[in-house]
Amino acid sequence: MDALRCFALCARGLESVAADEIGALRGVRVVDHGYRRVALDADDPTPLIGLRTVDDVFVELARWDGIARERATLGRMAALSAALDLHGARRACARVRPLPATPSFALSASFVGKRNYSGEEMKHAVGDAMARTVGWNRRERDDEADVNVRLFIEHDRAHVGMRLARRPLQDRAYKLAHRPGSLKPPIAAAMLRLAGLRAGERVVDPFCGAGTVAVEAAALGARAIAGDRDAGAVAALRVNAGASGLAVAVAAWDAAAVALADGAADLVVTNPPWDRQVQVAGGLDRLYAAAGHEMLRILAPGGRIAVLTPEPDRLPLPGLRRLSCTAISLAGDTPSIVVLDRG
Repeated sequence: MDALRCFALCARGLESVAADEIGALRGVRVVDHGYRRVALDADDPTPLIGLRTVDDVFVELARWDGIARERATLGRMAALSAALDLHGARRACARVRPLPATPSFALSASFVGKRNYSGEEMKHAVGDAMARTVGWNRRERDDEADVNVRLFIEHDRAHVGMRLARRPLQDRAYKLAHRPGSLKPPIAAAMLRLAGLRAGERVVDPFCGAGTVAVEAAALGARAIAGDRDAGAVAALRVNAGASGLAVAVAAWDAAAVALADGAADLVVTNPPWDRQVQVAGGLDRLYAAAGHEMLRILAPGGRIAVLTPEPDRLPLPGLRRLSCTAISLAGDTPSIVVLDRG
């Protein structure tokens, strides 16, 4: 059987991280990557469902070049959609999950840059044409459809694909409880990958939020422990850790006084408050100074620290060597994942 061409979408800035994870899969080859996208060939699509650093994966239906910003492009995209092999993509998706012979579908659309038409207008023009051509029922809501078709325009090229899984990969089943500023699971997984996590290592998150870092670490084979001084965050961590079925140690602590012995962590991976969605009494500098001291205290010799922050130089961690600083796009902001080690 010929290899299946697919593409994955991820947060901006994590394309290389996603490509690294994808390329490590057996029988999968990275073809290229661009803005938020990694193209790949897979002998078997099943392993793609287990990717953790990407938001979603799609079976490629087409690449359309010359997709301009003028409104006349809507008619051109509608005409091009008539040639899409939706039946072939459905068969590919059916290799990893059950699907009816005549599924319902939903269409999602987005683009980079300015256009003289909206995403909703794209959805109607292309979606209506697809429904007429293939004869499948169209649903407005993604969660009501059997398959999702994604139209993603990158400059003057459109990437069209059918989602491989039933739901987006970023929508982890364990994420039942949420907290303000809580990380998307693929961001947490990318932080752990950038930090060089190895199975069996001790990972500590002193600002646990909803526990996303800890659960993702446990899913990758780490011994995870996380805590927070906010009782609501600790409760959310318990819910999500319980739903994951993974072993995660839960603690109620202040990040300025972590209840762990010196050198107890091989990795400290965390998303401290930014004083935006989560307000910080007494100011960030005071909190960061105390938390930074505790991170250094619990870090084992040769250990690493990965922090997501919009101000990479604000967290005082003297004596550590900066290994990498990866800027990403997140909720309209551009924080960085900073990785340091003790050497």
